[in-house]
Amino acid sequence: MRADPVTNAFDPDRDNQIARLLKLAGRRPAPGVERMERARDAARAESRHALKTRGRRRWLPFVAVAAMVAGVGGAAWVWKNRTAMPVQRPEIATFQKVIGIVQVSDASVNGSVRTATTNASVRIADRLETESNGGAAIRYFDGPSVRVSAGTALTLDSTSRLTLIRGTIYVDSDPQQGSDSLAVATELGTVRHVGTQFEVRIQPGSLDVRVREGEVSIERRNERLTATAGEGLLVRENRPVERRRIASSDPAWAWVTTMAAPFTLEGATVSAFLEWVTR
Repeated sequence: MRADPVTNAFDPDRDNQIARLLKLAGRRPAPGVERMERARDAARAESRHALKTRGRRRWLPFVAVAAMVAGVGGAAWVWKNRTAMPVQRPEIATFQKVIGIVQVSDASVNGSVRTATTNASVRIADRLETESNGGAAIRYFDGPSVRVSAGTALTLDSTSRLTLIRGTIYVDSDPQQGSDSLAVATELGTVRHVGTQFEVRIQPGSLDVRVREGEVSIERRNERLTATAGEGLLVRENRPVERRRIASSDPAWAWVTTMAAPFTLEGATVSAFLEWVTR
């Protein structure tokens, strides 16, 4: 069986047939100007669409990264500027007496400042500041009383500790009333006691402690100093400690009497009144 011959790429008979068909069809009419403009507009639109699509695909990773960074930054801003939840700070004392202007603020945060009034509560982390004509007497619940002189700043750290920043305080811890010991922290040492009356004065570069009753100790670095009733200790940086005598009737105690809490007469006994006068 004979195979058909392979058709060549150039076939004269076939090409002649195609030419005769084109002649019979005649010349096609040229498109009008309007159609040409629509075709060009369509081509331009398609080209712009293709470019935009490629541009969006090329910028998509960068946009995603930018969105992620913005999200993280936004979350950080919200965390930084979040509204602080109020911290529950228990009441530990009350104002027994207030003279002049005494400001109270929360030392743990940047809280609002209020003016102290008699019988108002004092909470843990409260900062007390008395002006040059001010003063106060506070009493811890079932604890010692603290009289605060003018120009003094302190914070109540807990029921058994306060920090004296500047100025002068007088602590009255009556052992007969079961008052707990109170530690007074300063930049030059911590003053501790067991049932006593004493004064602590902190000034730039010096700590002055005077004992009216009982005994106190001053703990600083690796040193522990003690003083008993009628003694005063003056502690200064890089200088020897000065020890001196001071009588319980010395005029230097006068401000303590001025800041004493008033005595409540209703239901009181004579012995209670005499005890109040003595202290």
